[in-house]
Amino acid sequence: FQSTLPTAVATVVVIPTVAPTTSYPTSSTASNLTFYASQTIVGLTADQFNSNASYATALTMTISQAFNSPPVSTSQITNLVVTPVSSRRRHLQASSASISAAYQIAVKSQYSLGSYSTQLESSVNSGSFTTNLQKNAAAVPGATLFATSTATAVTVATTPLAPTSSPVTSPT
Repeated sequence: FQSTLPTAVATVVVIPTVAPTTSYPTSSTASNLTFYASQTIVGLTADQFNSNASYATALTMTISQAFNSPPVSTSQITNLVVTPVSSRRRHLQASSASISAAYQIAVKSQYSLGSYSTQLESSVNSGSFTTNLQKNAAAVPGATLFATSTATAVTVATTPLAPTSSPVTSPT
């Protein structure tokens, strides 16, 4: 006895799916952080610095190099203002050519101000900031006075630190 029932053939087509490119959850802990720094650099005057844009380029490169993890790019360093160090501070530093450089750094990061502050202060205190500043003097045409300059102090804060050209006195 032969069956006259039709035979069904099923065709299965397998279409691979693309793996997701984002792991979930996608929440980020990064937030905007803005901080300010002011530092003293010995070896040139404010007039010399302000007369040649190469000095600002070399200085922002050096500031950027102070931050390893997390990094800071030169474009995140803004509002650079350089003024002469006051005569009283200059006397204490035994130098007639010193500048006070104030600037702002704005980053999106999961790290705290303390992390950034520690890196910048360590860079200045260890001498690596000065070493990088002097190397950048050779790398940036026109920044020759940085070849013998030194960074001697840095202050970091959450509010702007405007450089002053003379000591600030309290009102009487």
